[in-house]
Amino acid sequence: MSIIPPNAHPSPEFMERAVAFMQQWERGELNNEQILEPLNALLAEAVVAGRVADQAQAHTMIGVVYSYSGKPDIGIQHYRTARHFFEKVGNTERMLIADTNIAETLMDKGDLPRARELYNRAYLTARSINSPRAQAIAIAMVGRILLRQGLPNRARPALEEAEQLTLSLPNRQGIIGLICEIYHDLMVTCIQQNDSNGALESAKKGLQAAQDSQGLVQLGLANRAMGELLTGLNTPPADMGDGFSTDPDVYFRAAMQYFTEMKTDLEIARTLWVYGESLAKRGHRMTGARKLQQAARIFTELNMLSEAALVGELQGKILTAAQ
Repeated sequence: MSIIPPNAHPSPEFMERAVAFMQQWERGELNNEQILEPLNALLAEAVVAGRVADQAQAHTMIGVVYSYSGKPDIGIQHYRTARHFFEKVGNTERMLIADTNIAETLMDKGDLPRARELYNRAYLTARSINSPRAQAIAIAMVGRILLRQGLPNRARPALEEAEQLTLSLPNRQGIIGLICEIYHDLMVTCIQQNDSNGALESAKKGLQAAQDSQGLVQLGLANRAMGELLTGLNTPPADMGDGFSTDPDVYFRAAMQYFTEMKTDLEIARTLWVYGESLAKRGHRMTGARKLQQAARIFTELNMLSEAALVGELQGKILTAAQ
């Protein structure tokens, strides 16, 4: 592990207050506008006190809120400011986290080449300074990009490495969102590789991690993943045990409920996308097409035009098949 100056870390007092606010936001107790008020207040306090690391962390958290609110460009501005301040105090690991946040936002905007370049660079740097947390984030996202590029055989080793790195961390609760995302992507990879047992195991692990966290974002992601799994299986299980339903609608509706409580338009659109595909695959083409239409509208409002085009194209194919 690289040696980081003591003042390079956000202060414990700041983190205690900031994390408490973020947890309220994740539980849906504060909406996207309400959470910005206390975070901006913490930022102002840090500026007055001259606590640079606290300023950096405040910008990171504000960036997360904007990114989840469907305002990626503003999110990137805050991540870059956070990176600048962490570089100023010599905190290499948190600089890497800022890089991965920027890369994730670029990925959400559809700029996969730039995102993958950033993630690869961050992974190599994280490994060189022995930072398993930053390594896990970077390699997990490399796996996600490879998956989106239609390369599941290359994505799976990256995602499995990310899972093992998270298991080595003493505080897994602090990265529960990443853990849920890893299991989701592993599930999708297994489906593409026709490994139904691996897919089911990954989806269950993801849902259990989300239930343990009780975060609305994590619960939404994990429920959506389970809905996708049950849709993707050629022969859905008659009984999954442990109280799990075998009906995809149960999970998609739960995901919509959680993301609606969060007022997270980006995740609502993503859920409508996969829900619409699921309905169409199960013979409910017109209902599925309406879900896709809603998703395309939200993507357009968020200026995510490549996603809107993909959804619109899929909707057109489904409507044609329904005639």
